[in-house]
Amino acid sequence: MHLEDWDEPIQKPYRKLQVDDLPIIDVPETLDYRKLLADYEAQHRRPLRPIQRRAKAKHRVPDSLTCPRCQAPSSYLYANHGGKGQYQCKVCQCRFNHRNRFTKQAVFRCPHCKKTLEKIKERKEYNVYKCKNNDCPFYQANLRRMTKKERQPFQQDPQAFKVRYLFREFLFDFLPLASSSLIKPKVDLSRLAASPHVLGLVLTYYVNFGMSSRETAAALKDIHGVSISHQTVLNYANSVALWIKPFCRPVPV
Repeated sequence: MHLEDWDEPIQKPYRKLQVDDLPIIDVPETLDYRKLLADYEAQHRRPLRPIQRRAKAKHRVPDSLTCPRCQAPSSYLYANHGGKGQYQCKVCQCRFNHRNRFTKQAVFRCPHCKKTLEKIKERKEYNVYKCKNNDCPFYQANLRRMTKKERQPFQQDPQAFKVRYLFREFLFDFLPLASSSLIKPKVDLSRLAASPHVLGLVLTYYVNFGMSSRETAAALKDIHGVSISHQTVLNYANSVALWIKPFCRPVPV
C-alpha cells in the first residue's frame, strides 16, 4: 500500500444508534387465601376443605411451604409432576416450583404486539428476551425495510440481523456492596421479597419524581396494582441510599 492511500477516507456504513421501546411489564397479582376461602364458602355454601393426604403418599409437601401467590398453607398444596419440586395451590390454582417463585417474577410483553417475550439466553449479568410473534408489527416493518442485497444473507443466517424485538433484563447483585457500609440497612436487598421492577418503581416515584412516601405507595397501588405501605417505601429508599453512598463520595484530589 502506498503512503498516499492512507489519506483516503474509509467509507464504511455504521448502524445508527437505535434505542428500542421498553417492554410492557406485568407484575403478577397477589391474593389473600383467607378472602378466597371466604368467597368460596359464600358461593358454594360449604368450606373448601384442605387436601386429604394419603398415609403412604410417595411425594410430600413440606410443612413450611406456602403458596407464593395467595400465601395458602401447605395443607392446600398439591405435589405435582411426580414430586419434581412442582406444586399447585388448591385455593388459587397457582402452579409454581423452587425455580419459579410467583411473586418474584414479572412478565415481559412486546410493546408492539403485546405478546409475551420468550427468554432465549441467560448470561451472568443479564437475560435476553425475544418476541417470536411472526405477525408483530415491529418484525414485519423491519422485513419490509430490508433491501434485496440484505434478503439473501438474511435467508441464510437470520440471526445475523436484528429484525425482532429484543430486551435485556440486567441482573444486579446487591450482596457485595454490604461490606462498604458500616450502617446496616433495615431491608436486605439481596433477599428482597418484591421483584427488582417494584424496587425500581419505588425509587422512580420517591427519588426521581420527588413524591412523598405516602404518594409513592398510593401511585403503586392505583397505577401498578402493587400494595405496599409508605413505611416500606422509606425502608427501600434508605437501604438503597446506604448501598450507594460509598459510590457518591467525592474523590480526593
